[in-house]
Amino acid sequence: MPAAPSHAVEAAGPSPADSQPFRVGLSSALAAPTALTASLFRLRAAQLLGFEQRADGAARLSGLLIGTELADALRRHESLQSGPLRSVRLIGAGSLGRLYEAALAAQGLDVTAVDAEQASRLGLAKAAVKIWGAKGTT
Repeated sequence: MPAAPSHAVEAAGPSPADSQPFRVGLSSALAAPTALTASLFRLRAAQLLGFEQRADGAARLSGLLIGTELADALRRHESLQSGPLRSVRLIGAGSLGRLYEAALAAQGLDVTAVDAEQASRLGLAKAAVKIWGAKGTT
């Protein structure tokens, strides 16, 4: 099996969810989600000029992208619902799931994390019962 590329989310090492660069990227994106392009160019320049370690740049990039996505989702939720979002069920796995969980929790949301693989298995089992009838029927 080939090794994961160095830019993969599941790269070896500590999770960036607790890192300062992730939190900076996250807070920057949440404060100004429309400034994503400018933030990406600053990030790229910092990497090219050697002002930032690769791992820090990757963590900040994750914070920027997740923060922008979260800002948009929260804005859309507020326009559709009456009242702020208080809790969310997160279906995720691995370090990417931990990044989303940290980002959602940082917004004061009550996060219920569900393992994606387990949720998929349970969903497929329920679909099989629905399609083929009671369990064990052939």
